[in-house]
Amino acid sequence: MLSTFAREFSKFATFWPVAVPGVAGFLIAMAIAWTRWPEPSMHDDFGNLLVATTLLEGRFANPVPSAWQSMETFHVIFQPSYASKYPVGLGVLFAIGKLLFGSFAAGLWICAGLASSAMAWMILAHFPRRWGLAAGLMTATHPYWQNGWSQEFTNGWLAVTGIALVLGGLLRIRRSYRQSQLGEWQTEIYRPSLYVGERGSCRARYWLGRSRALPVKANPPLALSNASPSLRSSYTAMVGLGCVLTLFSRPFEGGLVCGLLGLYFLPILFTRGLYLDPRFWRAAMPGMTVLSFGIALQLVINQSITGEVLKLPYQLHESQYGVAPVLIWQKPHEPSLGHRFAEQVTFHRGWSMDAYHRASSFNGYFEMLRRRLGFLVNHWGQLLAFAPVGLLVLQPERRRLIGMIGLLLIALLIINCIPWAVPQYVSPLIPIVLFIACSVARGLIKRVSKSLRLTKRPVGLEIALFASIILFQCCTAFNIAQARSSRGEGWETTWAEKRARILDQLSNLPGFDVVFVKYPADYDVVNCEWVFNEANIEQSQVLWGRWGSKQLNDAVVRDYSKRNFWLLEFDEQLEPVLSRY
Repeated sequence: MLSTFAREFSKFATFWPVAVPGVAGFLIAMAIAWTRWPEPSMHDDFGNLLVATTLLEGRFANPVPSAWQSMETFHVIFQPSYASKYPVGLGVLFAIGKLLFGSFAAGLWICAGLASSAMAWMILAHFPRRWGLAAGLMTATHPYWQNGWSQEFTNGWLAVTGIALVLGGLLRIRRSYRQSQLGEWQTEIYRPSLYVGERGSCRARYWLGRSRALPVKANPPLALSNASPSLRSSYTAMVGLGCVLTLFSRPFEGGLVCGLLGLYFLPILFTRGLYLDPRFWRAAMPGMTVLSFGIALQLVINQSITGEVLKLPYQLHESQYGVAPVLIWQKPHEPSLGHRFAEQVTFHRGWSMDAYHRASSFNGYFEMLRRRLGFLVNHWGQLLAFAPVGLLVLQPERRRLIGMIGLLLIALLIINCIPWAVPQYVSPLIPIVLFIACSVARGLIKRVSKSLRLTKRPVGLEIALFASIILFQCCTAFNIAQARSSRGEGWETTWAEKRARILDQLSNLPGFDVVFVKYPADYDVVNCEWVFNEANIEQSQVLWGRWGSKQLNDAVVRDYSKRNFWLLEFDEQLEPVLSRY
């Protein structure tokens, strides 16, 4: 009975540092959402919600609606199918939130919980359990994330989760392969091992994890041992799952970081001859299977939306409507479908091209780099200020820190070639930032405690650091949430709430409705676009369309003649005024 209890407690002790941050992240995001309910406020938000509503219909793409020309809007494809250009990752979580909790906002809470658990699991690959728990709680209580990404339908939570799983799995694989040099796969339990001392004397020693001592056996095998294959396979499966999550959230930035991490850990395969051992490929098979399934699913999505297996929805949309290229070294191009409305011209030829021209210049590139570095500083980047000190005084960690910092800088310089400076573009770099910050902080704490002769294991200093950071973040997060609930946060949020209020009013009226939106010349259509629809347009309660030419308006009236028609205009204060059409 005692042995059974010990085994169950051991499983729980391994699981709770990952589970507790996930539950905390979910509950904190939900609590902040109740202070002011999240509403889609940016055009990207509606694009992700269109993915969710499409998935709830049981499909990846929707049939093209009648009179679709009047419904054209940002980030939405209408030919050859009706769908969003964005990957399905966030949409899947929003759809799950809708099914489980009755609201798309619940998907934001799930995102926060998953990212918090993934960050804890990543840190546990290289640090003690208290560090993994602290990293997860720091993620769950981060004021920017919980008041920003956890309340916005366009965020970087899923990309953070994916890269955290990739990095955590690769760290575990490297640790396991290093342990395999001892002639045995070392699992995470204490066991006696025989070592040769510096002068050839043998001694027995108990250890947990990896050791720098040399094994007794000369020329140890460089292959995998005969330990439990499920333990090895789980690491590769998590790496594959992380790659799939980045593919379905931030394909370019996440794929870039995954590739650089693979190159960083690639020497372990060739310098130790592991690629020659068939047991390595058996251990890697689960990860390769998960990754292959994710790629195959993306190909199916491509075929469903674009009609071509190798063309992403994003690529199709940019060829049909986009003018500014995705990367600054590319050239602008003319869209194949053109722009029928002034709002499309303002967005694609105005705002997007302005961002492209700014980022293409020398000064603009470094201004974008400064802004993106500012985003990283908001995510424990302050701890990176100690990285140069760590490189000078931390001898054991120096090589690893140089590699990680170099990887971070290379990825940041390439990502900076994207013209639009939004925080989610650098989200795949945040797990690397946290890993570097934890490495530097732990090394400096050890050095300080050793210099002051405090203790051999400076647990007290570590707990004090964790508690102060988490407490400060909790206070800051809830202060920001209270400020958001007591006053408006800007035109975008106010506009989103007005749109949601009008939508509720029309939904409570009998019958189905069509709303023509007529914008004034000075309206900020880039940040406050009204024309977005659900996946099933034919059955949606309210259908939004643009006020255009008489021919386009008459086509909408003819094809949806059984609906009630409304005209939405704006007064001098840009307040919406709804009237019968």
